[in-house]
Amino acid sequence: MRYKFENHILKLNFKHVSFLLFLQKQSNINLWLEVFFATDYTD
Repeated sequence: MRYKFENHILKLNFKHVSFLLFLQKQSNINLWLEVFFATDYTD
């Protein structure tokens, strides 16, 4: 999962990165990442 995350984050703009950094503070970070990537893989 981490490998996928690090690869994908390189393609995101600053706004998305800031959003992910915010999500990292949440307790359900893994669930949020799954939902986020599931809706963003087409980019």
